[in-house]
Amino acid sequence: YSAAHAGSLFDAYADSDEPTVIGPEGFERLCSDMDISMEGALPLILAWQMSSSEMAKISKVEWEKNTTEL
Repeated sequence: YSAAHAGSLFDAYADSDEPTVIGPEGFERLCSDMDISMEGALPLILAWQMSSSEMAKISKVEWEKNTTEL
């Protein structure tokens, strides 16, 4: 694990209008890049694992906390 790598990974998926959040489009790209189909339970499990307070959105704080714990 590298905090710098996790941060750059977050930045790659972050919303251009709100850079402290991975929004729905970024979340969908993240799932696609991980070969996770948007159909079924896996995106929900990912959101739960990241402690997302909103579906298909991951804040930078949630990302940093949960990637550190993984």
